[in-house]
Amino acid sequence: MSFSEFDLIEKYSLPLTGGQPGAFDLKDDAALITSQEGFIVTTDMLIEGVHFLSDANPSLIAKKALRANLSDLAAMGSKPVAYTLAVAIPKKHMKDESWIKAFSDSLAEENASFGVYTLGGDTTSTDGLLTISITAFGVPVNGHILKRSEAYVGDSIFVSGSIGDAFLGLQNMNGSIDVSDNDRKFIESRYWMPTPRTELGQELAAFATSAIDISDGLLAEMNHVCKASSVGAVIQYHALPLSSSAKNILKKYPGLYKAFFSAGDDFELLFTVKAEDVSRCAELSQAYNIQLTKIGEVNSGVDLIVYDDDTRQVEFGEMGYDHFK
Repeated sequence: MSFSEFDLIEKYSLPLTGGQPGAFDLKDDAALITSQEGFIVTTDMLIEGVHFLSDANPSLIAKKALRANLSDLAAMGSKPVAYTLAVAIPKKHMKDESWIKAFSDSLAEENASFGVYTLGGDTTSTDGLLTISITAFGVPVNGHILKRSEAYVGDSIFVSGSIGDAFLGLQNMNGSIDVSDNDRKFIESRYWMPTPRTELGQELAAFATSAIDISDGLLAEMNHVCKASSVGAVIQYHALPLSSSAKNILKKYPGLYKAFFSAGDDFELLFTVKAEDVSRCAELSQAYNIQLTKIGEVNSGVDLIVYDDDTRQVEFGEMGYDHFK
């Protein structure tokens, strides 16, 4: 059965507002949000075949789309509040209410989990690819905002969680590797349902000197920090934190480790802290049960360099994913 845009809004989009008055029951051309602190705003777009596999589960697509935006807010140290949603839905899905329902139900779950609500947006049908654009709004915590441009010489470079799981998940879904069922479930969940480090980001805003989330690859993101802060950096090749599943898989496919540095979709936080604040990372790690690992240091150079254990430089052809190549 097919249905109109207004049917879709009434049945599936309206409940996602959570009854917030500024959404005006989605009956007006725009919405109202207010904040004394100002807003941190981010927009992320996901396109079928680029950011997720064609014919993927709509529930998982919804989760990844929203979490990718919440991760950007976490990197700025802000508390997520609301978002707008624009979706171009292929006509084949517009004829299948179960697809729309699964997508919307998943967003409702995410709203409850992360304390956000939908303000509105736009929905259209297309003969092309499924395209999702979310604009998310967050508020600074205690007036602090994390940026990429304030890393200093002598800072330690940290990363949250584990690196490479999402890359392995994609490799498995592409049929490039063969893994156990337990490892498959873990790495695929890391690909589809990254954990935006929203609480960690808000804590880091009090003392971290810079931060960025890892969406296009660890080296690419660290290079952004270096360029914005006019510094260089050294990362230790064997310092990446790995999950138990990644360790299991690398025993069979050791050659994949190098790709962890440039693969995207980890959505972990990469951040820098002054030497005197390193101990605070250990405290946060324990308080939030999140692994925080030092992987390098900021220096006065102009390049980002990765060293092996014996100080030999490791060369990389690409630092990360480039949408324009």
